[in-house]
Amino acid sequence: MAAWQFPTFLVPDTWAVDNAPRLNSYLKEDGWELNDAWLEFHRLEELTLRLDAILPRGRAWSDDMIKWQHADHDSDVDIFSENGRISEIRFRLDLRGKVRPLARDIVEIAQALQLRFLIMEKEKIIPPILDAYLTEAATSRACEFVRDPRGFLESLPKE
Repeated sequence: MAAWQFPTFLVPDTWAVDNAPRLNSYLKEDGWELNDAWLEFHRLEELTLRLDAILPRGRAWSDDMIKWQHADHDSDVDIFSENGRISEIRFRLDLRGKVRPLARDIVEIAQALQLRFLIMEKEKIIPPILDAYLTEAATSRACEFVRDPRGFLESLPKE
């Protein structure tokens, strides 16, 4: 993942409401484990059609992955599956340029399919509201990097 990308997961609304209080239990040493979130979600075809309408398909690096990649910058959406079921949906927004149009489109898809955003770096879930999503993006580490790359790099812990 590039330093200028704001990464989020999409998760079903019902799972988010039920699991928000124990969200940190889904964060493992090697990342988030969200397979259970998708057990009751049966709208993959509708989701892929909606994503096809806003982004071109990209080259997936796995047979268990569908990728959409913005043509002009580093924003993308990845759907991962295991045994024919969704295991993860990740959206990375490139903060170096105009973000509102794509963010709006993804928020609208999330609203239509009853999904929420899991903000990885803050370990919190937010509803699909454009201003809330853009506020999270504007206060993210990726945005810190975009605003001041040198300062950001200098602020990293020294090993």
